[in-house]
Amino acid sequence: MTSLSPDDVTIPAFLAGLCVMVLFIAGLTVDCIILSGLKKHREAWADKCAHLRKRPWIWTDAVHLLLVLGTVFAAMVLAAQIMEQCGIILSVHTERLLLLGETLLMQGVAITTVEYLRRRHRQSPAACFASAPLSWKSDIKQGLVFYLAVIPPVVLSAFLAKVVLQYFDLPIESQGILVGFADPTAPFWFRGGLVGLAIILAPLVEEIAFRGIALPLVAKHASPATAVIVVSILFALVHAHLPAMVPLFVVAVGFALAYIHSGSILVPITMHAIFNSVNLLVFYLSYDMTQL
Repeated sequence: MTSLSPDDVTIPAFLAGLCVMVLFIAGLTVDCIILSGLKKHREAWADKCAHLRKRPWIWTDAVHLLLVLGTVFAAMVLAAQIMEQCGIILSVHTERLLLLGETLLMQGVAITTVEYLRRRHRQSPAACFASAPLSWKSDIKQGLVFYLAVIPPVVLSAFLAKVVLQYFDLPIESQGILVGFADPTAPFWFRGGLVGLAIILAPLVEEIAFRGIALPLVAKHASPATAVIVVSILFALVHAHLPAMVPLFVVAVGFALAYIHSGSILVPITMHAIFNSVNLLVFYLSYDMTQL
C-alpha cells in the first residue's frame, strides 16, 4: 500500500476535502447548540408529534399511490422487453434521452397522483404537509440549519460503512446518477438533466412521499420513534445502493426529525436538495482527481 504525498493531492481533491471538513465543523457547532436546548423543547415535541398524526392521509392513499407508480413502472419495463424481443437497438443518445424521460414521467405521475389525493381529501397543501401556513423564507433557513446538523452523523456513518464493506471485500460502487453526471462523454443536456432531477424533482417527490405521507401514516399506528425508523429504512432500501444504505438511513432520520420539529415539508425538501447538491459537487471534484 502506497501513501499519497502532498504533490499527489490535486486542487479538486483539496477543495472536496475542504468542503466536507467545513460542513462537518459547522454541523458539529449546530449540533451542540441544538443539544444544549433539547430539554426546553421536550414538552413541545409531544405536541409536534400530535400535529403530525393529524395529517389527513390514510392507508388507501398510500396503496393508491403505489399502485399507480407500480403500473407505470411495469409498463415501462414491458415496453423495454418488447423492444428487446423485436431487436430494436437504441443509440446512446436515445438511451440517455429515454432515461431522463422515464424518470420525469415517474416523478410527474407521483406529483399528479398526490395532488389528486389531496383534492379528494379537500385539504389545502398546508393542512396536508404542515402544522401551520407554509413560510418559504423561514422554512428554507431552517432547512439549511438542519442540513448542517445532520452532516456529522452522515459523514461518520458513511466512513464506518466504507470500513465494513472493505473488511468484507464487498464492492464499493458509486450510484448510477453520480457516474452519469461525471461521465466525460455525456453531453451537457444530459448532465444538466441529471442535476435537475437530483436537486429539484427528487427532493420534492421523495420528501412528499416518505416524510409527507408515509411518516404520518405510520405515526398514527406506532410511536413517533418507530415511525421515523421504519420510514427511514424504507427510504434507504428504495435507493437500492448497498454502500450508501447506512448513511441514507441516517440522513433520512434527520429529514424526518426536522419535518416533525418544524412542521413544514419545505424544511426536509430544502435539506434534501442541499444534500444532493453538495454530494454532486464533492463527487465531481473527487472524480476529476482520479482522471488528472
